[in-house]
Amino acid sequence: MTLTSRQSISREVSLACLVAIGLISAVYHLKHIAFIAQYLTLITAAILLYVPIAIYFKRREPFDFLDRSIPQSLRAIGIFLLFSFAVFPILSLGNHVYQAWIWNLHFRALPSADTLVGLFLSQLLFIALPEEFFFRGYVQARLNQLYAKKWRILGVTCGPAWLLTALIFAVSHSVITIRWWHIFIFFPALAFGWLKEKTGTILAPSLFHAASNIFAYAVFSNHH
Repeated sequence: MTLTSRQSISREVSLACLVAIGLISAVYHLKHIAFIAQYLTLITAAILLYVPIAIYFKRREPFDFLDRSIPQSLRAIGIFLLFSFAVFPILSLGNHVYQAWIWNLHFRALPSADTLVGLFLSQLLFIALPEEFFFRGYVQARLNQLYAKKWRILGVTCGPAWLLTALIFAVSHSVITIRWWHIFIFFPALAFGWLKEKTGTILAPSLFHAASNIFAYAVFSNHH
């Protein structure tokens, strides 16, 4: 890749991040307006989707991070399930020890299955999928064009783009609104990025992203 091409990609990604994160931050700070407050999540999702869509249409490029066949989708779902079965039991045990031993908090019953399914679908469609579309589908793929993938992480070849995208993802949350726990977003973002490299598409990371949000919801709202 020529120096000019590398500079062009760097400018494009930087501008896309500035526009998307800047617009979302502006909308967030206008949430005192009733209409914006009512549709804040939908507006945020639209920004994260339309910014890369505009870029891909302008460049006449295909969305190569979307599944193109049923077998490909089934493989992504299978990898998501296996990854979840490996990760969430360990996180649950660690969280239980942390909550019970340090804070003397104990887990209450989970919400009903219908409630959990509704929460999962809402998280998937309006939060996880748009964020994965932008960050793993667009940003990570573009940065992979700049930096060679040279590390083997649990059998998957990753590169600096994997780390940089996770960092951008974590920092973007604090640009919009600062929370003390935002620094920890970097770590699940590594999992999202790994799943993107493993499967080549954003279905598995989107599903795991939604599941992670539900797990966090259960952790923060179901202890007493």
